[in-house]
Amino acid sequence: MDACNRRATGPFRSRERLWLLHVVACSLLALAQAVLLGCNWCPAAAPPMDMTVSLDREQYDIGQPLVATVRLENHARRQMDVPRFDQRALRFFYMASELGAPLLREPVHSLALQDDPRHIAPGETTERRFLFTRVTEEPGQFLLAVSFKGAVLKGKLLEQEIFAKPVKYRVTERVALRRDSVSGLVLKTQAAELACRHAAGKATASRVVLVPLGETGVYTWVVLLHVEEPGRQARSCAVQVNPYTGRVDTLEMSSGELAALEASAAQSPAGGDGISPRRPQAQEDGK
Repeated sequence: MDACNRRATGPFRSRERLWLLHVVACSLLALAQAVLLGCNWCPAAAPPMDMTVSLDREQYDIGQPLVATVRLENHARRQMDVPRFDQRALRFFYMASELGAPLLREPVHSLALQDDPRHIAPGETTERRFLFTRVTEEPGQFLLAVSFKGAVLKGKLLEQEIFAKPVKYRVTERVALRRDSVSGLVLKTQAAELACRHAAGKATASRVVLVPLGETGVYTWVVLLHVEEPGRQARSCAVQVNPYTGRVDTLEMSSGELAALEASAAQSPAGGDGISPRRPQAQEDGK
């Protein structure tokens, strides 16, 4: 029986040795080709970084602002430099479903945005928040995806673009804010309604103006209110409404400034939802 086993297994063992030598020889040949050809024919290596995106909630109402947090982690053994970690290096995609056509959506940002270089040590992470006003326009199930390109490792720009896993979210049929379909800004009539709700007492909006904040491309609604409260004399006050988030804040204005606003309100026709800016731009605590 042992002799039979030896005769049966001997040739197979020889074939195994030959196959092993063949595999080793092919591997060495492939390695030599990679060195000589610069590995141009090889598939791209895994990027030395990982990126994730998360949202401030899973469900939104129509017009509600969405805040996305993007995190970039360095998996390399050396420090990674990121000259820009904003909408110039990141691309955001919005789609109705996994099979829907992706649409580019810019986050709200400032034209005066300065470069914010980041230096990520091995194993460390950097992150930034981005505000969106045009990704909750209608009810349904949606995806938000993001890609990044522009990291520098050992003084060399990494050309490979990396993609984070898309995140799902849902938009209900409830309307939170009415927005301009192009700029994403809160509508004039909506700004007036928000301002009146904010006031103590019965308030009416006598003047609503979209004011640019310098040369930044950032805007704010300024609303002049006429407020009546029981047992008190009617008064005027001004509030500002953030056209991106809908937040309302009281403006500290002198009597002269209020009088000037009232005078301009008397000379200007009321009504209308005209919005001049066509790009949603404003800094949203991104650092």
